[in-house]
Amino acid sequence: MLIVILKERKGLSIEQKRRIVREFTETLVSTTGVKKKLVTILIEELALEDIGKAGKLRLRQIPFGYSVIFTPKSKKDLRH
Repeated sequence: MLIVILKERKGLSIEQKRRIVREFTETLVSTTGVKKKLVTILIEELALEDIGKAGKLRLRQIPFGYSVIFTPKSKKDLRH
């Protein structure tokens, strides 16, 4: 039995998930020779507020319920 756990940002469509499951399964079957029915793919979706990179959350909260993704363009943008 093979189990693959894919942790991905929230927002994949059902069609994208279907394609991921299909293509991962096909690759594992052709690479390892395992039977298709023994492959399990788990997709865990994470909100950007649950993802940290380089010591900071990927999401900054703005008042009034808005959220933005913070991607600094220079070191100047990282100053507090």
